[in-house]
Amino acid sequence: MANESVTKTFVVALTLCIVCAVVVSSAAVSLRPAQEANKLLDLKTNILASAGLLEEGVDVETQFEKAIISSPPLKLPALTPTPCPRATRARWILAPAATPMPRRGKTFGAVAKALVR
Repeated sequence: MANESVTKTFVVALTLCIVCAVVVSSAAVSLRPAQEANKLLDLKTNILASAGLLEEGVDVETQFEKAIISSPPLKLPALTPTPCPRATRARWILAPAATPMPRRGKTFGAVAKALVR
């Protein structure tokens, strides 16, 4: 076989493609746990930042455990729709209810716990 034949060029190109595919796929498989851990850390960081509880220089895991997991549920006032007195058309605003309604659904901490599972 000559040094510059078409067959030899295709064999080298095919071998290079197979070797590169094996390297890339093995890297993707071996880095998957690190990617999942980074996704979870990013989610916890975003939850803390949106709640205004993120402190620079402090471990995110300990902040999340202290602020979200071990915190008591939020006590939010029940809101009921009431007509807006200054509206010319029928518009509604949310106002605190005269008597608190029983809470339904999940608290912020329960939602955060469910997201990180």
